[in-house]
Amino acid sequence: AEKVTQASEVIKGQIEALSCEFALRSGEEGKLFGSVTTMELAAKISAAGIEIDRKKIQLDEPIKNLGDFEIPVKLPAGVVATLKVVVVASEE
Repeated sequence: AEKVTQASEVIKGQIEALSCEFALRSGEEGKLFGSVTTMELAAKISAAGIEIDRKKIQLDEPIKNLGDFEIPVKLPAGVVATLKVVVVASEE
C-alpha cells in the first residue's frame, strides 16, 4: 500500500508541475466558442508523459470561459493532485 501511495505522490508532483494552456476562440465577455473537457485535459496530461484515466479528472462540467482554473485529479491511495489549467483567447 505504501508503494501505491509513493507512486501517487510522484504522479501528483508531475501533475502539479504542469500548466495546461489552451488557446481557444472566444466571444464577448470571455465566453468560449468551444469548451475544454476531460478528454482535452487527459490528452495534455498524456502528452506530458503522464498516463491517467480521464474519469479521475474531477471536472463537473466543461470549461466554457477564459481564465485560470484548478481542477482536482483523483489518484490511487486517496491522493488528490491539483491540475492548473489556463484558458486564453486565441489570436484568430
